[in-house]
Amino acid sequence: MAELEKQKIVCPGDFLGVEEEFSPGINTFGDSEGNVFSTSIGKPVYDKEKRIVSVARKGRMLKPLSTGATVLGQVQLVKQNSVVIMLFSAEKNGKPEAILTVAAGLPISRVSRSYVEDLSSFFRIGDIVKASVAMVTKQAVDLETTSPELGVVKGYCTKCRNELESAGLNLKCPNCGSIEQRKISKDYGKI
Repeated sequence: MAELEKQKIVCPGDFLGVEEEFSPGINTFGDSEGNVFSTSIGKPVYDKEKRIVSVARKGRMLKPLSTGATVLGQVQLVKQNSVVIMLFSAEKNGKPEAILTVAAGLPISRVSRSYVEDLSSFFRIGDIVKASVAMVTKQAVDLETTSPELGVVKGYCTKCRNELESAGLNLKCPNCGSIEQRKISKDYGKI
């Protein structure tokens, strides 16, 4: 802590301490593991009497990504047990949230309420996905797409890369006629 007190400026996401020593105060947040981090650029202020750590802000405040936030991102990798999604926007209750971690994981267990055997029939590289934040730790962000409004909102043909159109329970390429499966959001085509 002595090192942290000497630190002149912290940035969003910088570690400030553990909740056993100091509770999160203004411009800070605690994660699920009991660690406290900064949400803005500024000087850390440790109130030893009240056992609270805050950050005296230097610039605009960032609200970190939180559980339940809705995110949009692009599929970067489809693995056997998870999908890696590059995040580009987030909001919760109509208010934007800061994305401090660029990539998030979508585990196979959080894709659908029914059994998922092959993730490549639900997501493909390049698809734009709407998901909900299921868990946030300092190492990772886990997403879920079990609700009907979550899933692929814009898909691309695996043969010719044209944008796919909704065709009932599947997607169809208007260019080459390819019929493809995805975990389609009820908001498909609206983004």
